[in-house]
Amino acid sequence: MRLLSPLLALALTANAQTDWPSYGHDDLGQRFSPLTQINPQNVGRLKLAWQYGVTPPAQPGRVAVVPTSEVTPIVAGGLIYYPATDRTLVALDPATGREVWKRDLGSPAPRRGVTYWAGDTDNTARVIVGTGDGHMLALNARTGVPIPGFGVEGSVSLRTGVADNFPQMAYRMSSPGSIYKT
Repeated sequence: MRLLSPLLALALTANAQTDWPSYGHDDLGQRFSPLTQINPQNVGRLKLAWQYGVTPPAQPGRVAVVPTSEVTPIVAGGLIYYPATDRTLVALDPATGREVWKRDLGSPAPRRGVTYWAGDTDNTARVIVGTGDGHMLALNARTGVPIPGFGVEGSVSLRTGVADNFPQMAYRMSSPGSIYKT
């Protein structure tokens, strides 16, 4: 069974005010954590705080084939967001690993991660996620419910105008997007 990195969970709970809100940590994709609590002198003393299974449950009579995952979980607004290999997106409490919400995406989850937008005075915070069938979804970051004003009930087809002449061709958003001019 694949597990969400225990070190990530420990690192994030050690300094809860520091988020990792995008795939590359920040808008510039620097991939550098400012956390200082974990260092070469104490890393060997880390203990598992919690773990979360992210593979689909076994089905009787079927060989389990686990798709590869290159996901970078993000941490924003007090939650960890993780697209699992079972076609779901989960929001977890970083301190306990408790599942806050879980959303069936209806098709394979993205292999690299999701995008978070903190919202503004008129719009709630949201998580943007691409699906394996060529859609982009906007979900309420606190509840996982689709945002009604985004596309058609929270979903935009990315195929329209791009893959119209190739209806059987695979087309998906496998990497997280970037927020531009909100």
